[in-house]
Amino acid sequence: ANYGNSLSGVFDMNLRAGNDEHAEYTLQAGLIGVDLSAEGPISRKSGSSYLVNYRYSFTGLLGALGVTFGGEDIRYQDLAFNLRFPTEKAGTFTVFGMGGRSSNVFTGLRDDSTRIENKERFDIDFTSDMGAIGVTHEKVLNQKTFWRSVVAFSGIDSRRSGRFIQDSLTTI
Repeated sequence: ANYGNSLSGVFDMNLRAGNDEHAEYTLQAGLIGVDLSAEGPISRKSGSSYLVNYRYSFTGLLGALGVTFGGEDIRYQDLAFNLRFPTEKAGTFTVFGMGGRSSNVFTGLRDDSTRIENKERFDIDFTSDMGAIGVTHEKVLNQKTFWRSVVAFSGIDSRRSGRFIQDSLTTI
């Protein structure tokens, strides 16, 4: 009912507000990657806060060290932020954004006698970049009614290219 009983799909994602009382910082490392986050008050008096999160892929860190995964170099990174500004009379304003970049570079096999899969006959480059930024405004009108408006801009650019590896010619 929130979406007018629509027949199409709805993607509703909300970033939580940052801690408006004290600053917190987190560094995590795991199999997925390295994650850095920070949150805290912009102004304790107004209750405004920030939340920022950045991730970098573990496979990207290994790739920088020269490790490959079956001829593939897989990397990604992303950044998300949420800035919250409550007011006494006008409601709460939020500025949010996220962006990400990923790549997968596959290097095919040069020796045609060692190829098992057709994919190994190609050098393949895939990259994807995305970003979104927006502003929300929320205001409680009474106990049963609130107003919420959102303006957002987003974009994505994905590219994939493949280069055929010419078989080596042998002579007798």
